[in-house]
Amino acid sequence: MTHLKLLCVGAVVAACLFGFTLNVQAEPGEELQFYTLDEPVVTTLDEAPADIALVATAIAARMRVDDALETPPVVFAPNMAGRLHEQTFRYEGFYVDSITLTYMGPATGPEPGRRLFGTFQFEDEMGRSTAAGFGVEYVFDDEEIYVSDVALNLATPVDPDIRLYILPTDKASEMLENASDNHLELMAFIAEHALDVNNASGICGCTIVAATFDRLPGDAHLYASASNSESGEKITLGSHFLLDFDGWRVALLDGQIDLSPNSKMTIEALYAPAPKASNENPVFNVVQSFTPGEANQ
Repeated sequence: MTHLKLLCVGAVVAACLFGFTLNVQAEPGEELQFYTLDEPVVTTLDEAPADIALVATAIAARMRVDDALETPPVVFAPNMAGRLHEQTFRYEGFYVDSITLTYMGPATGPEPGRRLFGTFQFEDEMGRSTAAGFGVEYVFDDEEIYVSDVALNLATPVDPDIRLYILPTDKASEMLENASDNHLELMAFIAEHALDVNNASGICGCTIVAATFDRLPGDAHLYASASNSESGEKITLGSHFLLDFDGWRVALLDGQIDLSPNSKMTIEALYAPAPKASNENPVFNVVQSFTPGEANQ
């Protein structure tokens, strides 16, 4: 199979399975060099062409564990092991929810194969999400798919899933005293002991908890806060704590929280995405808010 034939077949398969339009580019009289997508395509492992699904599954399997798993028929070049692992985090318990492809083209060498760029979207049973941008090149070698190059990086969510909770102070203290490095256990504790704010009333010694269900890069920021719902002025409360579980952030702010029907307090989660340049200051926005007085009317 020649380079040109591979691209023609690839274009037909992609058009049939994905239903997108391909922008094919070539100089007159020259071999077809690459094609790009008119717009990103979101697909799943079940819907993707077989070789893409196999490579994506193999990459995800290697990202989950420290060992260099065998993932036939996909074989990785010997120097790829370090590129498939983050420094501290492993994707154990996460499945590939979707694949967004931004580029599809042939491998750069003479052998038939593909070069892909896109994003893996991972989720777990609790609903937590993390995304990894990827670039991969592989060739078809007899019965094997040989991955010759791969690169991964944490992809930042455009609109992260951030949730607000209120914990009694004694439960928040218990949580912090027993806090482990297990984010799942921490979130299970919060879900079990959080107040039902729609049925709560009065002044409580409580802790506001803002938690991300999307994984964030190190230079993004999350804070819990409170403000006056009429004037918008910040309400000063007590101590603020920040926890980071490999990018899943939990911000805690304790103090006297007014949950009464006439409350003028608004509870907020403030989020600042990673600055685009190192010399830029983070810009915070209110991404979640709750006013007890409005809920209890």
